Amino acid sequence: MLIVTSLTAVPLAILFQRLSLNVIKARRREKIGIGDGGNEAVIRANRAQGNLLEYSLVILGLLALAETNGMPWWVLAPCSIAFGAGRVMHAFSVLRGETAEEGREGRDRYAWRIRGMTITLILIPVMAVLVVVSLLLPLF
Repeated sequence: MLIVTSLTAVPLAILFQRLSLNVIKARRREKIGIGDGGNEAVIRANRAQGNLLEYSLVILGLLALAETNGMPWWVLAPCSIAFGAGRVMHAFSVLRGETAEEGREGRDRYAWRIRGMTITLILIPVMAVLVVVSLLLPLF
């Protein structure tokens, strides 16, 4: 059973639905039927949603492989929690329109976006190594 993968996928699906609703609301508010119309609010909503989807597919795939190959849940669960936290940090920072150019307060909030991406970009190779280790463990 893919317990950690399943318990990771469920909150990510809920977050994805929330971000999808943000895209719909932004398009309606700006009267944009399809695409982003060059509107920054719609672009940000689209990217927050798309970014979550892009990275979630990679991490969920790696989680499922490691879990299927027998990696213990207590090794995978911290990776799952860190990924979820990183994606929430990133998504809400993007949606708030925070940039590094907004002065100290803006930079402090923008730091959450950077932290979210850093967590994600560290987890991808870590999870890839865990998949390989999970394949090799039965050989020893």
